Amino acid sequence: MTEADFLLAIQAEPYDRSVWLIFSDWLEEHGRLAEARLVRLRQQLIEQEQPTPLRDQQQRQLCKLLRAGVRVPAATTGLQLAPRVSLVLSLISPGVFLMGSLSHEPDRYENEGPRHRVRMTRPYYLGIYPVTQAQWQSVMGTTLFRFRGADRPAEGINAYDAESFCQRLSERFGRRIRLPTEAEWEYACRGGTQTTFYTGNSERSLRRAGWCSRTTPGSARFTRRVGSLLPNAWGLYDMHGNVREWCADDQRDYTEQEQTDPRGPESNMYRIVRGGSWYYTAEDARSASRYQRPMDYRLEYYGFRVAMPVE
Repeated sequence: MTEADFLLAIQAEPYDRSVWLIFSDWLEEHGRLAEARLVRLRQQLIEQEQPTPLRDQQQRQLCKLLRAGVRVPAATTGLQLAPRVSLVLSLISPGVFLMGSLSHEPDRYENEGPRHRVRMTRPYYLGIYPVTQAQWQSVMGTTLFRFRGADRPAEGINAYDAESFCQRLSERFGRRIRLPTEAEWEYACRGGTQTTFYTGNSERSLRRAGWCSRTTPGSARFTRRVGSLLPNAWGLYDMHGNVREWCADDQRDYTEQEQTDPRGPESNMYRIVRGGSWYYTAEDARSASRYQRPMDYRLEYYGFRVAMPVE
């Protein structure tokens, strides 16, 4: 079998986690030891029920591999929007994670706790980048952005805009395309980690993975081209910084009770935004950071990425 054969097999059997582990063995046999280790660590971490010293060790190894620039082979699918414009999504497998932040995490807010176990039982695809200006123009036909560039994120987007984009894609491709739920977003962002960022706990660990202001809000001055920094263990880029991303649900109050595929309340007025932005500092870009905003909020550091359920 080839790498392409394995990735197709993973997409054909998205509930079968063992295929990823068999693929990691194949990578190891072909001398791709770092990639094999990264895939294996991610799968082990998303299947573990309780924090343990072994889990902490595995997490440190995964973060180290990501900081070193190891890139995981992703099971992706694409939507062709125009002759030279496609939207690529990565398959996110089922698993379990701890949602929210610990009480001692620096810069945390009260709405990030208590941290609680969440089971994600359904696979889904998530865009590997925030929606770009080229993708937006191909679907919506407008280019009213401050920081112009085909490969820069579409910014100044409110929740109504983002949902309209998803609706048009759904109609064009006959697939259910939507914004990710907040739980889907954080699970995908973490990629097996429980650290502040998917590359580690320190702001220094963020620097090769997230684009945000380093000193005071606004000091970064602009967005940057998507995919120009390091991806996480699912092959997702720009989860920390660049633009804040709209989610499909309103704010859910956390409790210590375990949740399965949780979704915040339906609302016609508010949505959660995730991921930080170029405008704000690293504290805003943490994996657990969450803000509730009116759906018509339109600022030059708001964008989105799309999700597509496996059907």
